[in-house]
Amino acid sequence: MSFLGIVTGHLRGKFSPRQNLLTPLTGKKGNRFYYKGKRVRKRGRLTRGGQFLVSIEKLPRIVTPVENESLKPYVAVNRPPPTIEA
Repeated sequence: MSFLGIVTGHLRGKFSPRQNLLTPLTGKKGNRFYYKGKRVRKRGRLTRGGQFLVSIEKLPRIVTPVENESLKPYVAVNRPPPTIEA
């Protein structure tokens, strides 16, 4: 067996069209209409007319403490470490 036969036997199937199907599909490998997305949840649905209806159940709920107004949004750099009370 010649050297060329060994090399072609080793590389057989590495550059075939089927090899592209075995790799994960990315935004670079799809056609120009393919958009992979960023794994975010849909906030609603599309109607037959093409309008987007927002579903209130799918919106994220942000709960904030309203009754305690002494909270600050950030912690100061020179804050002393917290003490643990037993």
